[in-house]
Amino acid sequence: MKITDPELVKFMLNPLRLELLEQIAILGGKARVSDLAKAVSKPPNQVSYHLASLAERGFIARTNPPHGGDARETWYEMKEAVSFDLGNADSALTAVVDQLMQQTSRWADKYREVILRVDKKVVEDRVRMMNSFFVLTPEEEEAFHRDLTALFDRIHAQSKAHADAGESISHDLDGPAGVPRPIFIALDVLPILDDDA
Repeated sequence: MKITDPELVKFMLNPLRLELLEQIAILGGKARVSDLAKAVSKPPNQVSYHLASLAERGFIARTNPPHGGDARETWYEMKEAVSFDLGNADSALTAVVDQLMQQTSRWADKYREVILRVDKKVVEDRVRMMNSFFVLTPEEEEAFHRDLTALFDRIHAQSKAHADAGESISHDLDGPAGVPRPIFIALDVLPILDDDA
């Protein structure tokens, strides 16, 4: 989902909405209102309100429970990866996106802090960090963005398939083979400008 509407970007600044999206992902891409309310320590009616708002704007969708899931409760699932296209954004919108990027950095810091407490060998085997600098034409940069979007869409479809099948997920880094576990991917593609720019 590519967001170009400044109002949608501002809508996403609500910390509870961001946390709900994070928790749905952690719970395997599909979750009940009651599970989410417990995870964020908020009343179910407040959580329900924000989930309905997120669904209304296309970030998540109401869905059927996974195989064997409780059909008496309301379930939500992630729809697709979100990206922001600022185009000719004004300074107010740029500030809003900056706040969202800071939130993403806080998530990455949180997960990094937890992972560093784990056995060093497990971390070496499971954690991937990549930082690179490239020199690309605008056309190559656009093609790179398209390829990344296609990759994220494919991985999102795999994640959704696990959620739809009602598979149990593991939060253990050294869990059994074939059992899915949540992962966090943060990717910023930033042009490098002169400090004086």
